[in-house]
Amino acid sequence: MENVFGVLVLISLILLIIGIINPKISLFWYRKDKTKKISMLFYGILLIFSFILFNVFINKTTTSDNEKLMIQIKKDSINNKNSDSIELIKKKNLNPKAAMIQKEFPNWSADKCSEFEKYEKINPLSAKIQRNHPDWSQTKCEEESIWQKNNPESFIIQKQNPDWTNEECEIRANWEKKNPKAASIQKNHKDWTDNECIMLSKGQIWIGMSIQMVVYLRGLPNHKNVSNYGRGLQYQYCWDGYTSSCFYTYEDQIVYSYN
Repeated sequence: MENVFGVLVLISLILLIIGIINPKISLFWYRKDKTKKISMLFYGILLIFSFILFNVFINKTTTSDNEKLMIQIKKDSINNKNSDSIELIKKKNLNPKAAMIQKEFPNWSADKCSEFEKYEKINPLSAKIQRNHPDWSQTKCEEESIWQKNNPESFIIQKQNPDWTNEECEIRANWEKKNPKAASIQKNHKDWTDNECIMLSKGQIWIGMSIQMVVYLRGLPNHKNVSNYGRGLQYQYCWDGYTSSCFYTYEDQIVYSYN
């Protein structure tokens, strides 16, 4: 019903404005003199009347929804023998959101849930952090929220590595900032070390690198030869057009020589 009166409020307001400009249009249904005074009087009264009814019905709907929520919470609380939920329901002027918070964190007291509901409106990010870490104090959550805002790159790293401390994430973020190409290489090759990625970013080759690293630098080899001289399989990978064109590995694929 509140939707009907909401539409009526909107129509009354529009026709009231139109009547101020051109009452002949707003009073299209009126057969006598169509004046601004009559238009403003009629639609002004209609606007006030529909607005009052709109508020009456919207409040009834909200109250009904809250009552249903309280009944459901009370049933759940009784079934679970949760004294905090019953205590929360009995409080006067209870905010339903606080009751839902109490259901989410049954170990929290009723007062703490009510305080948290207010706190969440003022500090949404800190509240979100505390939801993920209910044992943290609000002070610690606020410090964490400030750190996340001031260190967005470090925070992204922390989401990827939840076991890392803030300091470790900052160190990593600074390293990636100083070595963007090496960081890009490592994102696709998690098992390669920082130093290896730095050397690859500079196009370097060395004894002890894997043949996959050479492939990263040069693409697939032009020639591949396999031999066995009594010490197991040996591999030769050659790339045309390079000064150091051939690389040698055993089955572990680690380069032990190149020429």
